[in-house]
Amino acid sequence: MTKGFVASNGWHFDEDGTLYDANGDLDAFPESVAKLELAFTERRDAELGRWRDTVEPHIVCYSRGRDYVRVTSERSGEYWEFKRGKVVAASTAECAAERYFQAHSIRKPLPTAEGFYVNRSLFVQQVATASILVHFEDGGWGFEDDLGSDATDIAQEWHDAGQLVRLAPVESEVGE
Repeated sequence: MTKGFVASNGWHFDEDGTLYDANGDLDAFPESVAKLELAFTERRDAELGRWRDTVEPHIVCYSRGRDYVRVTSERSGEYWEFKRGKVVAASTAECAAERYFQAHSIRKPLPTAEGFYVNRSLFVQQVATASILVHFEDGGWGFEDDLGSDATDIAQEWHDAGQLVRLAPVESEVGE
């Protein structure tokens, strides 16, 4: 066995990725090592408050407030700052910033005016679309589709995209 990487505690990897303890005893095969490395990396990222890019794993992002992110290359130590909505997505760092903003979208509070709502762009294009009924019931706001099923997630998606618009009040409001 030829040692590859040796850690400061004496644990080491051989060329195929097998992990051995300081005494040279087998501790983990390469398949397990890869899973452990991922788990430890994710735990450390969470501890440090960083988000690791899913496409370029050597790129990590740090929140700099609601609308800003610092993108850092672990390879070079270089970093860049980007503002939400102002990313061109041409460079590796810009693409990572865009993925960060997509993964950390700003949730807008859902509307609390009763009525029928539609997706603005689908409605304008005259594409067949379902409406969402927003109503207050049992002490909370409900969001239902045309079939009476819960539509909270789709309402949130449309609202976050700026496409949820009130088309008409509920019947009880008409003529009041």
